[in-house]
Amino acid sequence: MDSTLTWKQHIDEIQRKVTKTVNALSSLGGSTWGVAMREMRKIYKGVAVPQMMYACSAWSNANWRTRDKPYTERTLSKLQSLQARASRVISGAYKAASIPALDVETYLLPVEQQIFKHNVDTLGRVGPAERRHTEEEARRNKKKSPRRAIEQAIRDRQGPDIRRQEHIVPYIVPPWWQGPQTFIETNTEEAQIKHEQIIQDEPDAVHIYTDGSGIGGHIGAAAVCTTTQETKSAYMGDDTTSTVYAGELQGISLALQIAQEDRSRGNSRSKVLIYTDNQAAIRSTAKPKGKSGHTCSQASQNRSTNSNYKV
Repeated sequence: MDSTLTWKQHIDEIQRKVTKTVNALSSLGGSTWGVAMREMRKIYKGVAVPQMMYACSAWSNANWRTRDKPYTERTLSKLQSLQARASRVISGAYKAASIPALDVETYLLPVEQQIFKHNVDTLGRVGPAERRHTEEEARRNKKKSPRRAIEQAIRDRQGPDIRRQEHIVPYIVPPWWQGPQTFIETNTEEAQIKHEQIIQDEPDAVHIYTDGSGIGGHIGAAAVCTTTQETKSAYMGDDTTSTVYAGELQGISLALQIAQEDRSRGNSRSKVLIYTDNQAAIRSTAKPKGKSGHTCSQASQNRSTNSNYKV
């Protein structure tokens, strides 16, 4: 029992578990035999990293009141040595290789960044401390709480106010919702053949092409309908507030908006065919999930549900 909450016993237990995992990983292969480097890296990230970061938001912030820093050098040194050993197993590097070089060669996030990432994720789930101290309370409580210390550290390093982060809902559509029919070809040649075939087989349908992209640090989306000769575009913001993936989803939403407007003008087309080059956006439209950019996916889902077209 850690009666003083120093988390020393917890770190020792992490070291024991991760060492056992790395030993098992080393038996799977080496630099010239066995499991490939990519698979070994996946195993390490899927097994050893969760073991290493278990209860990270608690133990990595246990020393704010006593030492005015999140965790001890002893803790960091132990975790770094564990990851360095795993990196040598994954890459087949020599023992003399430096820890930063091993992280770069194996594409692993350094331990300090892993801890910071977990703290950001935790604070994003729990939410920041809303209550503000008065001047009297600030004088009486000179030392900040771990939660406020984490929030301050994130503000200093991340920049934007954490209260303005995107709110992601757990689900967008009910489990029984049926999404639009989608087709994803294996390569460009097959996609081109499929496209030409559809154009010939569906002359009366609404054909719309969409795209989302970034240029000069800005993200935008567009949809072009060759059937009605109509074009729509949207500016998504700069690359610090939006992503190309969100732009692709917005392009699909613009395409459905064109289709709805075409129906409102009295046209009796029964099918809408939307073409896009982003597989992730296609899958997300067919089966929306609660993740970054879900607001665009939800807008597409609503337009698809309310439309009388077969999409």
